[in-house]
Amino acid sequence: MSIVLHYAPQSRAAMTVWALEELGAPYEKVHYELMKGEHKTDAFKKLNPNCKVPTVVIDGTPMFESLAILLYLGERYGVEKKLYPGPTEPARMEALSWATWATVTFGGDIQRFIEASHERIPKERHNAAQAAAARTDIERDVGILEERMATRKFILGESFSLPDIAFGGALRYVSLLGALDLARYPNVSAYQARLSSRAAFAKSTAA
Repeated sequence: MSIVLHYAPQSRAAMTVWALEELGAPYEKVHYELMKGEHKTDAFKKLNPNCKVPTVVIDGTPMFESLAILLYLGERYGVEKKLYPGPTEPARMEALSWATWATVTFGGDIQRFIEASHERIPKERHNAAQAAAARTDIERDVGILEERMATRKFILGESFSLPDIAFGGALRYVSLLGALDLARYPNVSAYQARLSSRAAFAKSTAA
């Protein structure tokens, strides 16, 4: 098995780093400085036509999109390590649903908030009304998660699994952005604390 991760710090590549660390899979890292445009090369475009991180090359075959990578790693390596449900387990359907929700719905609302208000986005693109609408949607998302976590420690039950990684990244961004006071949501706050205490999480944020 050969895994090469093309990544940049403080990007969605952190999700892939976290997954690989949880799996204990050996991998190589290729670092890119996005602000310097190091990812905009013909060589990288051959691996990912979007020229974005994360991109992985597994046994010579490239793959991109953080959610797709997470799910593939779960299917290929996570089942044996009890970090992802097997293909015939009912929990596999929950894993797919919640990991996608965390990345597409919850993560999409966070991205809308960033695009409308973050300091790294040009001010001419800021929009107070759109930021407020995104914040409302984030509040709804966290409310859904608060209800889900009332009866469990992790998204699929009592044990950590790879879909939790999608939530760990999303909740970290909510906290960093100040988009919502997570202290208002005790179940989510406790969940976030459990995720952030994991050694693999620390490695992913330091990468």
